[in-house]
Amino acid sequence: SVLERTLRERGFDGWDDFFLSNDLQEQKASGAIYDRIVAKADVPPDRILHIGDNPVSDIARANEKGVVAYLSPRVFDRFLEECPFVRAFLGKAPSLDKRLFAGALAIGWHLYKHEHPGWTYWNRIGYLFAGPLGCSYVRFIGNDAKRRNFNHLMFVARDGYILQKLSRILFPELRTDYFYATRELGLLAARHFGKTDEGIRIRRQFCLDKLQGTGEIRLDKADSETYLSSGVLPGAAQAVLDEMTADAAREAKHYFAQFDMRPGRTALVDGTSTHFTIQTLLQTVLGYEVFAYYLFTETPPELGKAFLFGAPDPPLKRITNGVAEFKDDPPFFERYKMGCSEAISDGAVAHAKSVAADGSPPDWMWIDWFDSFLDNQTAEDRKWMSLARDSVAIGHESGYKPVITPPHFK
Repeated sequence: SVLERTLRERGFDGWDDFFLSNDLQEQKASGAIYDRIVAKADVPPDRILHIGDNPVSDIARANEKGVVAYLSPRVFDRFLEECPFVRAFLGKAPSLDKRLFAGALAIGWHLYKHEHPGWTYWNRIGYLFAGPLGCSYVRFIGNDAKRRNFNHLMFVARDGYILQKLSRILFPELRTDYFYATRELGLLAARHFGKTDEGIRIRRQFCLDKLQGTGEIRLDKADSETYLSSGVLPGAAQAVLDEMTADAAREAKHYFAQFDMRPGRTALVDGTSTHFTIQTLLQTVLGYEVFAYYLFTETPPELGKAFLFGAPDPPLKRITNGVAEFKDDPPFFERYKMGCSEAISDGAVAHAKSVAADGSPPDWMWIDWFDSFLDNQTAEDRKWMSLARDSVAIGHESGYKPVITPPHFK
């Protein structure tokens, strides 16, 4: 009755008879059940088509009885063929947790492909990686936010594009906003240079370039080196930089006013941060401490998070009168990333919808899943990942590096 009800729920009905091996006490493996079927059908066996997933009991035994047989590989076998790294993840004696985790992803991905016949490699990356990791991260955020009485989450562009979509699926009761804030705005409005010596020097160089770009200030080599090492500028240059800082702070305050952020009720969500620039910017502009969630901080992950959680938006050029303006002609790697992000987002959202009622896998399982992929790259993975790059430059204008580090990109 369970199987018959399930078939009807899936649109299969109107059969003349129903054969179930444990009811008939006959097995396909012995071939005896085929004799029962042929006799009941009262037609020549070569007029019967049997479809199954076992090469022996479904195909060989049926053929021995003269029945036409068609092998339809199991969904999980197809999944293993498409994603060989799963074998490494499971190991020789996989735990039940691992088998359930991999099996659920196999079925979900199989259904996704049938519903999206134009699927791409990056859809798969979204469903199998951005989806599980993003849902795990968002569940942590949502549960912790409710515990802390936050009812408003601010997702930073562009790392927050997919994360906000997942949050709306998993925690529809929380208000969310997606906002833009450049590193440049943080450097100017908040005058925040980070903590590392290298980061401070790079960001001071950015300020020097902005000063030189105004055409009002000309600094010699000695003045520039003094500023890079100590942060001290000649008086006229400092006055111009202070004016630029004040203008940026006013613009940022005007832009953030539209989001109705409130102390103790709003939290920031970002994918990664090395210098915590955006959090510092918000705190400077709003005048109070802002609680923030991060997926990665300080140490960049081996697979670039900014690629996994990117957005189809181009890099931000500036914010003017409260409106975000984007770069007209982003570099090639940015354009490539934007196209990939659309597909990754679609896969991740489909994953979230399919597992919305389920719990997150434990952290160790996610790490094993991710590491198994990194350590078992196929030729197809290498082909597509060779173009996957992130910029380390402040304005995303240059400095694009592969998101998979050389030891894993074999």
